[in-house]
Amino acid sequence: MLTRSRLLFLAVILAIVIVVAIIAVVLTGGKAEAPEPGPTVPPVANANACSPNPAAAAANLQPTEFGFRQISAPQLGASVHSPLHMAGQANPFEGAYSITLLGANGNQIAAMNYNKSNVALAFTADLTFSVTSPTPACVWYHERSGRDGSPVGISQIPVQLMP
Repeated sequence: MLTRSRLLFLAVILAIVIVVAIIAVVLTGGKAEAPEPGPTVPPVANANACSPNPAAAAANLQPTEFGFRQISAPQLGASVHSPLHMAGQANPFEGAYSITLLGANGNQIAAMNYNKSNVALAFTADLTFSVTSPTPACVWYHERSGRDGSPVGISQIPVQLMP
């Protein structure tokens, strides 16, 4: 049974908790701190051969804007045989785009320059490659810099190359 003294004691404890919470909010400027990340599951060895993107494609472009692309094939993490088939919709400047296939250590396995009509967004391209065992790789769909031909607007897709 709750007596008057127990009820008073609970009210005092509740008041202390509220005061401490208010002080914490004032001291942190009303901002909550992000919790420390919990333990993570270690990635499968070489599951994603894509390094940090050196020149990522612009986000949220509309189909009428140069640089727009939506890649439908290959799917992320797909196992692919030669030739690698890439498909999707894109609006590269002057219809020029490239596909580059990189190994897990960043070495180039295959690359090809392509041109498409900008009348239609749809594109398909096949890139021949050769590997002797299952090989993690990173496919780049990208455009070429008008200044020096270097890759720009890179979309990366991790895949597994199959012999």
